Order: sequence, then structure tokens, then C-alpha cells
Amino acid sequence: MPTLWKHPESQYWFAKITLPDGRRTSRTTKQTDRNAAIKAAFAMEKTAKLARSNELTQSAVVKLARDLCEAVGAASIEMKTIRQHFEDELANRKTMKCSPATLARYTPIVSAFLAHLGTGRASASLASLSVTEIESFRNAELAKGKGGTTADFAVKLLRGFLRPAVNKGIILHNPAMAVSLTGEVAQERQPFTDSELAALLDATRGTDWEGMILFGVHCGIRLADTAHLTWGAFRAEERKLVFFESKNRKTIEIALHTEVVRWLGRRPRGVGKAPIFPTLAMHETGSAGGLSNAFSAIMEKAKIAVPMGETRTGKGRTFRGKGFHSMRHTMISRMANADVSADVRRAIAGHASDAAHRRYTHLKLETQRRAVDSMPAVRAGDR
Repeated sequence: MPTLWKHPESQYWFAKITLPDGRRTSRTTKQTDRNAAIKAAFAMEKTAKLARSNELTQSAVVKLARDLCEAVGAASIEMKTIRQHFEDELANRKTMKCSPATLARYTPIVSAFLAHLGTGRASASLASLSVTEIESFRNAELAKGKGGTTADFAVKLLRGFLRPAVNKGIILHNPAMAVSLTGEVAQERQPFTDSELAALLDATRGTDWEGMILFGVHCGIRLADTAHLTWGAFRAEERKLVFFESKNRKTIEIALHTEVVRWLGRRPRGVGKAPIFPTLAMHETGSAGGLSNAFSAIMEKAKIAVPMGETRTGKGRTFRGKGFHSMRHTMISRMANADVSADVRRAIAGHASDAAHRRYTHLKLETQRRAVDSMPAVRAGDR
């Protein structure tokens, strides 16, 4: 049975308890009230007794901790399973109005991670999640044929989902932070050349795709957002477009290039929610028969050579250096080569950071040479 004592220089009561190996020791109860200290002491003694009899299971520890918190009037300890935590974090992101595209990217990673752990481990305490288990998941993703950047993104997502648990004190450390990344550099899309753009427009003349390409190269709007544009978004008098951007979940206002305005002027004018691209508005962006595949077929028809990345097997997807998203690279690069300032380019593109914007900027050699030649020579007579 535990006994209490108090050190003359401490405000807390100490408890003398019997350890699992039979030794007697003193432990602080962190309580200044004697009655609360007694309850804490009995909880310590009960824990040691369960350990001596090999009955100190996870559920027993949780119950003891909750009973102790209730006894001393402290806030209840939040104990979550691995599955519950990750599903709650997904739900939190929906509440925070995370874009559907972002949720669609997060959800399969969480599902794959929980499936990798298995039903039993996913139902275990979040605090029991180990570095080894997260490393094992990363390695399994690579074994499926997925690229290093994809596996790294999965690890980074797990880090982000576990961070709130550390901040709330539910777990003491973030095990995903100890998992190394592959360090594979992400492959980048390449912009279209002017001759390739002309070939694409020739291959789609008179179709909705012709307008999609013009919107892409002059506005840099993403594929799904472009396909879902309505006539209500077009402000003819001001030559601008006002629409809701799905990725960043905000309303965007874009000035329209004359070439886009002229194309719209040749189309049958609709009103309100009538789609600007009626033959494409109901299609999905990915999947078999989707807009991405349709654009690939257009590039093939226009005889555009598409640079291919390293061949992937299994569930990995071979990277294609050119696709509709290359239109954003094309727009930003065309502006950069026309000496449009980085601030203006970034504002039009809607990039959240300079780092993100730089990935979309591809300067022609002529532009670089013009910039280099603008600097004075170090030695007179060398220019």
C-alpha cells in the first residue's frame, strides 16, 4: 500500500510505492492537495501491480490515466487510435475548405497508409506509431513502382498530419520526421514553343479545344477550371474573366488577351451558367477518356514530340514532359521573355510563393543574353 510524505522544501506530496521488481521508491504526485495526492498514489501503485502481473495492457494504461485525471480534477487525456487521428485530420481539412483536388490527392495516401498498417495496428494507439512503420510504408510505395518524389510527398503528408498531435501533446514526437526522403528531384513540365502552339491551334480549329488552348496560353488557367468556365464569368465590356479557382478556393480576376476576346466573339454567346465549352464541360480531367487523354491525342495529331521521363512499372506513372499544364509554364515563360516583372507574373499566375513561381519560368537563351549584355564591362574596351 502506498504511503504519503512531504519534503519541507517542496509544495507537492510524494508517494512511496512498490515497483514491479519489488523495490520501494518515492515518486512525486505533483499534487498539493493531500486527498488528490492519495488518489494519485493509489493509481501509481495499481499501475506497478498490473506490471508485476503482466496485465499492463494498453487499454489498462488508458483507463488508469483517465481515472487519475478524473480523480484529481484534471482535463481528460486525449487518446486516439492511428486510424481515428488520420481520418479526423482529413475531416479537418474539409472543414478548412481544402480544395477538392487537394483532398483527392490526400485521401488515397491516407487510405494506403492505413491499409499498409493493417486493421490491428491502425486500431492501436497513435502514440505507438513507429518510425519503422512509416519507413516500411515509404519503401512499399517505391516497390509498387512509384517515383521518389511521390513517395517523398507521402512522407511529407504524414508529417503534416501528425504535427497537430504533437502540438496538442497527444504524442511526444513526430515519428515521420525521422524518416528520410529519397531526395529525388521532381521533373518539370516544359513550355510549348510558338510553332507547337500554332500546330495545336491548327489541329483544333473551330472546336472547343481551340478556345481551351487560347485560354491556357494567355490566362494560364488549369485544365478543369478552364473546361468548367461559364459565360457568366466573362465580362466583355472590361475584357476580363472572373471565376472561382478550385485549387486555391478563391475568386480570380484575369485580364483577357485580345486573341481570347476575339475567339469568344466568334462563339454563340450564352448567359449565366451556360458553359463556354459545352462539348468539354461534363468530362473529367483524368481517367480513361478524360480531358488529359484527349489533349494527349491532340498533341499526337499536331505531331508534337513529348519528352518522356524514366519508365515506371507497377502503379508508377511515366512522367510526360508536356501536357495541358504546360500551358501555365508557357504563359509565364512568354511573359518573362517579354520582360514582364516577376511580381506581375506571379500575381497573374496566382502562385503562393516565389519558389513555386520559379518552377514555371523558362527563359529563352536570347532573354538571358539580353540581360547579361545589359551589364557594363569590368574592364574598359571589353564591350
